[in-house]
Amino acid sequence: MYFNRQLRSLRFCKGVDGKILFAVGDYKDVYHQMQANPLVEIVTLASNRKWLRYTGRAVFETEEKYTNLPFEEHPQLRKMYDKLNANATIFHLEDAKAQIDSVTGNVIETLE
Repeated sequence: MYFNRQLRSLRFCKGVDGKILFAVGDYKDVYHQMQANPLVEIVTLASNRKWLRYTGRAVFETEEKYTNLPFEEHPQLRKMYDKLNANATIFHLEDAKAQIDSVTGNVIETLE
């Protein structure tokens, strides 16, 4: 499998309806890259100095109850997106796996 491996920051993450949802602007390169290749890896450094790697296939949500979530949480984004004539696209990962690594790269735990 080939995952999109470019550094991109995601400002929105929320658990809803048993899914972990993320948002990305439809005007950004990463959105178009995910459309072409939906296999993604999301990485974060936890406060306990361990890496969390979350991989899977991006599935974009189309229901309005999801698409408005970033604007409900961060109302200032609405003005920015309106100026750009853009939308926030919401996605979750299907067939997802999570892996916890030490800062030295050793796998501590894999979750499916």
